[in-house]
Amino acid sequence: MSWRDEAPCAGVPIEVFFPGVGESIWEALELCLPCPVRAECLDWCLSNLSSHYDEAGVWGGTSVSDRRAIRRGTVTAADVWAAREAAMSMRMKAC
Repeated sequence: MSWRDEAPCAGVPIEVFFPGVGESIWEALELCLPCPVRAECLDWCLSNLSSHYDEAGVWGGTSVSDRRAIRRGTVTAADVWAAREAAMSMRMKAC
């Protein structure tokens, strides 16, 4: 069984993960952050897509700029996820 078979995002419209310029990625992050296969998704993206091709979309709970930083080694995926989860928590409290 592939990690994709376990991904809760299966069947979600692709536009959620590839928002237009200036559109928010939070809808995708709400699905990605609690996902049990987000690490596998991100690993797949980093291993199979060139840094040029992955310049779009949300993969494994990360944005384009997050993946650039991960590729440069300035942050880890765990750092990104912790920051996103903290921001999401603050957003939920504000509602």
